Amino acid sequence: MKGLLIKDWKLLKNQGRFFLMILAASLIPLFFSQNYVNFITSYLTFIFSVFVLSTLSYDSYDNGMIFLLSLPVSRRIYVQEKYLFSLLLASGAWLVSLILRVSVFSLRSSLPEGLNEVLMDPIYLILALFFLEYSLPLHLKFGNEKGRILSFTILGLLAFAIFTIARTSQGFLLLSALKHQSPLIIIVILLFLCILFLGISYHLSVRILEKKEF
Repeated sequence: MKGLLIKDWKLLKNQGRFFLMILAASLIPLFFSQNYVNFITSYLTFIFSVFVLSTLSYDSYDNGMIFLLSLPVSRRIYVQEKYLFSLLLASGAWLVSLILRVSVFSLRSSLPEGLNEVLMDPIYLILALFFLEYSLPLHLKFGNEKGRILSFTILGLLAFAIFTIARTSQGFLLLSALKHQSPLIIIVILLFLCILFLGISYHLSVRILEKKEF
């Protein structure tokens, strides 16, 4: 697994300029507008999470999967590495963006206020992990092109469904009730669901890859 992690890290380093551009673009609203302080955390976490899916495309290029599976690497280990790399990359991007947010906000006001602003930030990481958990099985099952289309189609449908429900009276009451809940309670519930979904997603991915022919 260590070799697979190094391989994906090397792929990430090859895209260094691209990610530096993304980081620079995300810092602009952070410095010039206080209305978009949440932008950097959600944006960077999601962008780096999407890169995990692109590593699947690199692995499949030019019969790469046949070569990888000819090495002393089982299909189960390959899936485990992808989930571990997903967690490391999404968590790392989230942590860096969190530090940047707190630092910039502390310069504008004070450190306690900066820390208070990021109480709900773990939700962005959990949502990014949810995205990866349903996207990885789709990419392994349908390939990179169809998997990418299905992943973002599902994401769009979920966003539309949430927006539609929020426009109803029941949805408005639900959102109002959530606003009065402790952030810790919401994060704990989402984290529990994320871990539960992770187990389901992992077993689906292993089953899909073990049955897939290359």
